[in-house]
Amino acid sequence: MSGSLTGSQGSKSAGFTLLELVVVMGILSGFLLMLVQILGSGVSIFQEGERGQNMADRRAVASRAVAIAIDAMIGPTLGRYESQEPDLRLRLDWAPLGLDPAAGDQTSRIQVLRASVALSENQEAAILREELQASAEDIASGAGEEAVLEKLSQLVEQFPRVGRGEMLLFPWPLSSDGVFMELRRALFLPDDELNELALRDLGSEELPMEDLLPLTDIVVDSLLHFEVLCWSQRSRSWENEPGSGGPEYVWDSARAGDLLVSEAPRERFSLDLGPESRLDPRDDVFPRWVRIIMVLDDPKAQASGTVLIEPLSPTSDTALLDRAENIDAGGAGMVKIGPEWVAYREIRGRRLIGMERGQRGTTAVDHALGSRVRRGLQVVIDRALQHGRDAGDV
Repeated sequence: MSGSLTGSQGSKSAGFTLLELVVVMGILSGFLLMLVQILGSGVSIFQEGERGQNMADRRAVASRAVAIAIDAMIGPTLGRYESQEPDLRLRLDWAPLGLDPAAGDQTSRIQVLRASVALSENQEAAILREELQASAEDIASGAGEEAVLEKLSQLVEQFPRVGRGEMLLFPWPLSSDGVFMELRRALFLPDDELNELALRDLGSEELPMEDLLPLTDIVVDSLLHFEVLCWSQRSRSWENEPGSGGPEYVWDSARAGDLLVSEAPRERFSLDLGPESRLDPRDDVFPRWVRIIMVLDDPKAQASGTVLIEPLSPTSDTALLDRAENIDAGGAGMVKIGPEWVAYREIRGRRLIGMERGQRGTTAVDHALGSRVRRGLQVVIDRALQHGRDAGDV
């Protein structure tokens, strides 16, 4: 009797009740949920860190490439200021995006920098090969490709070296709407025609883009913005406007009155004198510092898809956004809606408040429902120019 009872009790203690199973499953489910959340957070942190590292790498590469281009700029020697007509010149001017003179003021505008630069032996040889290719083909006509290459090498070897050339540096649109750009550089041997060419006329019959673009190389790609500021002897702050102690947004070292005449502060060269200054090197002036401002596209941020959820007219000063949280909340900032840059005072909920339209050389335009709102990584590069020169009459 007692053995039977003992066996029955042992059988009951070996199993689990339904309540116990439910409790255990609940605990396991809680642990599983916590594990999923931890893994999700870890993946998110890893992806954010990877994105941050990628953008840091892009910043470093872009900064170095632009610094190399700017550091190559040179100016006349002291002797040329005193006794010779200047043949080295620095000019910065506004031009239509895409360098199409026919576009007029109906499109966004960009700055084009033209400067004399020092050329390495390899750079000068590469330019000579391009310029002497046709001559080599004419001389060795019908003699075969090897003969042309041999003659080209001879012509390049015989051509006198000067160690300097001319540089054009300008943003080029990657899309028809002008949202994305790449920074391009063209290098030429010293060229009087290029020296006198007005930058706003690039793309005209004198220098059509179909001839210019094949001569360029890409310095930085996937740009949302590129901007050049020059520190003059009247400058006191990078933040002020020209005429109020700020930098110059256009420049002509000869001060020869060749820049676009405009009432807009950023389109006037406050140190300009007029045509009478063209042949007088003694009053030439070069900036002491150049500041480059770039905005690099952030593909991961763009994938988040911040868009307008109501149309935006050219006079609107507020905008309603979907996924506004993907833009840094809080104080003032800058976003690009389509091809237009817009400054704003703050983000309140899903609204951009206190917008200033048509910034950074763009024009205020209509934006349809669903238009993308973009932000990027701003990169600021300050470079001192060793050939900076003040003018005594300023």
